[in-house]
Amino acid sequence: MTDGPRWWRGGVLYEVYPWSFADSDGDGVGDLRGAIERLDHVARLGADAVWITPWFPSPMVDGGYDVADYCDIDPKLGSLDQADELIERAHALALKVVIDMVANHSSDQHPWFQEALRAGADDPARHRYVFRPGRGDSGELPPNNWVCAFGSSAWTRTAAADGTPGDWYLHTFSPEQPDLNWASPLVQDDMLEVLRFWYGRGIDGMRIDAVPAMWKADGLPDAGYDPADGFDSRGWTDSPHWDHPGIHDVLRRWRAAADDVGLSRARAMALVQFGLPGSPCVYQGDELGLPEVLDLPDWALATDPVFGRSDGASRGRAGCRVPLPWDAAEPAFGFSDAAPWLPQPTEWATASIAAQTGDPASTLELFRSALALRRARGLGGSEDFAWSDDGGAVLRFVRGDVEVVANMGEVPVEIDEAAVLISSGPRESGVLPPDAAVWLDSRAAAGPA
Repeated sequence: MTDGPRWWRGGVLYEVYPWSFADSDGDGVGDLRGAIERLDHVARLGADAVWITPWFPSPMVDGGYDVADYCDIDPKLGSLDQADELIERAHALALKVVIDMVANHSSDQHPWFQEALRAGADDPARHRYVFRPGRGDSGELPPNNWVCAFGSSAWTRTAAADGTPGDWYLHTFSPEQPDLNWASPLVQDDMLEVLRFWYGRGIDGMRIDAVPAMWKADGLPDAGYDPADGFDSRGWTDSPHWDHPGIHDVLRRWRAAADDVGLSRARAMALVQFGLPGSPCVYQGDELGLPEVLDLPDWALATDPVFGRSDGASRGRAGCRVPLPWDAAEPAFGFSDAAPWLPQPTEWATASIAAQTGDPASTLELFRSALALRRARGLGGSEDFAWSDDGGAVLRFVRGDVEVVANMGEVPVEIDEAAVLISSGPRESGVLPPDAAVWLDSRAAAGPA
């Protein structure tokens, strides 16, 4: 990685979902103290930065992406003092700190939105958000046909001061996440103060959430589709031949048969990603080869509004937020001294960080080796890239003196064994099997025969 203001052009980011990273106080939920105590794992992995998903106070309607205060820490996670300590500890480990900034919308519990509800139509506080009168004889219809990310109308009606139905407000996501109006000078000034607040505390960057939704089309015109004229996934949720629970037993057996292939492909694509220009992102657990947990009970799935608002047709994101396994210790594999807030699969005991550390065949050691090699070969500080493609199902490109070769086909291909720098998995000498990748020293590589 190149240090300085352009470090992010090639730095490796490790994404931490703090609720599921490490729990220090034994309540089954991750916290900042736990993250501070475990940051050395991120540094040892070879990451250049830790990217922390929203840590602000939140009603947790949408996993922390409904922010009630942009300049504080959710008390369930910790405090501003602990955020400062985390930033200081990360910097001591030569890690940059990037935080998620949820700029498209706030929580409906944010004081800004509560003030907007009370404000008059011409009040600048009202214009922090997108309010519009409804259509129809008495405004009973939404202002346009936009649909939110969770499948229902993107508009929710408010009550006027006298209790009668009033204007509607826009929410690209859930009704509890009203959209900020970025055409408002007040919003722009307020959010600049938020940025200055966090940069003043020492963060090194921000990842801006939901950027494509931040600026709305002039006049808020109807979208150019009508669900009645095409496929509408909501129409399938009550179908007598769709999504019945008996199919899940079949799918679990299929999943077991596919796991080995899936892990091989994931390891191969990790080498491809680490070889490409730009900033690779590793989400916590990727370095362990952990898959999405597909058999969570409904109560766990319900922690994500996607599940509830689709009437269970979509499983949502809870399976990707299951707490990280650190060792084999019960009841939470080192994540906590208590039962974790989302249940972990029993087989994660053997997939934990402790179990994989020192095992040269493990996914964790593959990631550590690949990121060390990436740094040693200067791939993070360069944007050089050239395809080295002879057609077929073999993906090949060159970065400096490294050639990345991935076999995406079904037939083994020959490689120059003497040029191999790292391999995504076991191989016979001189052969790259399907669903595998290698890095070759391009100065010595002969390439596939």
